[in-house]
Amino acid sequence: DRVVNEDIPDIRSDNFEGGVLATQHLIEKGAKYIIHTNGPIDVNTTANLRQSGYEHSMSQHGFKPITYTIDFELSFEEKAKKFKQIFEEHPEVDGIFASNDTDAIQIYN
Repeated sequence: DRVVNEDIPDIRSDNFEGGVLATQHLIEKGAKYIIHTNGPIDVNTTANLRQSGYEHSMSQHGFKPITYTIDFELSFEEKAKKFKQIFEEHPEVDGIFASNDTDAIQIYN
């Protein structure tokens, strides 16, 4: 799902719909305070559309979208501090939609 060059054809996932579906799943499971972690938005990747899908789904249900930008290049320790900050600033959080698998596993742990 990365745009290498506009002249190079690629196959992409529907990241917007993926963001909607992931958020909808959390809402259906009873989550109301869902936080999204996303990578830097200045990097040209279609995965940024996941955030738009998340925000759309949250708004459709009357919930406030909250996104934390987490740089993929941060060390494990730096990410741990950021993830701890999320829970300190939002103790009511009952769902996390992480932008990638490695962040999801670290948050879960």
